[in-house]
Amino acid sequence: MGESWRDLAGLLTDVGDHDGQRLEFQRAVGDDLQDTLVAMANASGGRVVVGVTDSLPRRLVGSRSEQDVRERVAALAGATHPPLEVRTDVHRVGRAHVAVVTVPAVAAGFAQTGDGRTLLRSGRTNRALLGGDLVTFVTEAAGQPVEDAVVSSATTADLDLPSVLEHLRRRRGGPVEASEVGPLLTEQGLVVSRRPTLAALLVLGQQPQRFHRGLGIVVTRHAGPRGDAEVRETREFPGRLPDAVVAAARMIAEVAPGYPAAAVRELLLNAVVHRDYARTGEPVTVRVHADALEVESPGTLPVGVDLAAPGGAQHDRNRRIAGLFRDLGLTAGAGTGLATARAALADVLLQPPVVEQRGGSVVVRVPAASAAGVEERAWLAGLRDVPDGMPARLALLLARRGGEVTNESLRTAADASATDSRRVLRLLVAGGLLRVVGERRPTRYALADELREQPPPLP
Repeated sequence: MGESWRDLAGLLTDVGDHDGQRLEFQRAVGDDLQDTLVAMANASGGRVVVGVTDSLPRRLVGSRSEQDVRERVAALAGATHPPLEVRTDVHRVGRAHVAVVTVPAVAAGFAQTGDGRTLLRSGRTNRALLGGDLVTFVTEAAGQPVEDAVVSSATTADLDLPSVLEHLRRRRGGPVEASEVGPLLTEQGLVVSRRPTLAALLVLGQQPQRFHRGLGIVVTRHAGPRGDAEVRETREFPGRLPDAVVAAARMIAEVAPGYPAAAVRELLLNAVVHRDYARTGEPVTVRVHADALEVESPGTLPVGVDLAAPGGAQHDRNRRIAGLFRDLGLTAGAGTGLATARAALADVLLQPPVVEQRGGSVVVRVPAASAAGVEERAWLAGLRDVPDGMPARLALLLARRGGEVTNESLRTAADASATDSRRVLRLLVAGGLLRVVGERRPTRYALADELREQPPPLP
């Protein structure tokens, strides 16, 4: 028996309450659980909560006896090809039992269901791979990942010792002796016969572009809008990938300060972590136009990435590189990059990034046009305790501009549902940022008195 929660709310607070790439709720252990186990194992892993309704609002159903749940989950996981090693923890929630099944990602190769189907987690769905997608996925999964290729012309002396020690310290949770470095890197698959792998060299190396010149970041600043070929400036950022991200982000902040630094950083991290490193002659390319910022990453979208899925489905192409970035504290985890960028852009009323496949590359584009001017964005940035997301900021901006905002005006401006806009307005009232004015319908909202009396900030 695992830990217990007093009620369902406590459980949902800890594990989350929405199905997604790495989380699913099921009322009971059924045959379809095997599909989810396989799909998650072929992606980035995840958890299945058994004993809670699979529809909103969540309700506690409770599972069968602890032993019965464990046996049924073990039987389904053991009938896959190869058998999956999942962990089942049974928790007490109030008076009921809820099972949390933890599914690790397949370390090598891929998994199939008992009847031979190959599934991949894509957002909230288990996607069956067929035809060309199946061939591509199996080929990539069966072969040695490019990031694990040994760079024969390099040695462990080409690694940056402080970076290596920081990585190992974070991974272990404590200091590491110099004599332990080599064995630990070998154990992690980052060094083979004293030769670093490509992943180790790119993230922990001193000068990785000595061995693969094109695997850095290039930023070009253009004179006009997209389509204008005139280039004003080009800068190349080699070195360790973490350092290249920092340097490129700094340049972008200098030439295009309207883009939030947090969003730019996440877009760059996303590009270097998920690009196709088989294309060694092509760097990540950033284009700064008058009307947009574009980040182009070499390689097509990995199989299983569904751009239409809520939040964008994730599937790590370079799990080793992604893990190194997480170990160094540079990324929060799989699937968080674009979500963080969206939130940072929403804070300054910029539209979310647009992701598209363009030839043999993935391009992420952020339009430069904001719904707020420079002075208005400075005013919004000075407010405290504003709920996350663009609709809340739009509501405050509309109230400031016109004296009032209604559910209808916010719904139109934010392209949101009536329910969502009403919820945002109520949150702003509860937080003391808006107040209800008048008695006539529709309900009208104005800025709180202290905000109306606040002098505008300097642009």
